Amino acid sequence: MLVGAGGIIFSLRGGRSRPADASPYERLPMSQISGTNAGVRVYSELTGDVAAPRVLKSSSSRLAAVIGIGIFAAFWNGVIFFGFILNSGFFRRGRTDFFDWFGALFMIPFVAIGLFMIGLLVYQILGMFNPKVELTLTPGVPQLGEKIDVAWRLNGRTQVLRGLKIVVEAREEARYRRGTSTYTDRKPFLNLELYASASSMEPETGHASIGLPVESVPTWKSDNNKIVWVIRVDGEIPRWPNLKEEFVIEVHPPRAKVAA
Repeated sequence: MLVGAGGIIFSLRGGRSRPADASPYERLPMSQISGTNAGVRVYSELTGDVAAPRVLKSSSSRLAAVIGIGIFAAFWNGVIFFGFILNSGFFRRGRTDFFDWFGALFMIPFVAIGLFMIGLLVYQILGMFNPKVELTLTPGVPQLGEKIDVAWRLNGRTQVLRGLKIVVEAREEARYRRGTSTYTDRKPFLNLELYASASSMEPETGHASIGLPVESVPTWKSDNNKIVWVIRVDGEIPRWPNLKEEFVIEVHPPRAKVAA
């Protein structure tokens, strides 16, 4: 039970925003991040022809989420059931006393967490039946100041969608420690709407183009700070978990101007 409670507390604290009295992280100068400083390199994981189209991969796995939550829910509820309920007076003696009722009241929050985890597992399982999104980005590794073209294909139960929105987002992420706790701040600084529709009949395929601002900041990474560019796909599904997918892209600095 202590192990499970520790996992819940750790996940909740990790997802919380920075407390008011925490020391704010120090932002790096944008000129340094954008690569004008010779000692700073733009983060890159891709090789090959950067101008060729690239099929993007979702940053999260639906199956992995179901497996992870399922294992935790099974462990948590198994400990509660076999460690407490079966050993309580309700089952062992067929009668109860003061300590049995006190123990039952004490376990209510833990049982509630177990029920919440079961509900979350069901929610994730339902989300596995959402339409699947395939994105193709051209050029595969764009530069600031360039126009990008994003083609999408929806597979599966596309008829359930009642709205679709695709945006390009850039955000700064900073990780820092305060005492024994680790915090991560995520602050979007750019949001470009690529496509938006409230139609009940979303097309299964489509494409849209948009220009990346030349004065923005490219993809960048250090030990505790990073600049992340993503394409987010949000689809509204009535009475069902909404479609939410995020695809990380890599954006390079603008081309250097050649002096005449």
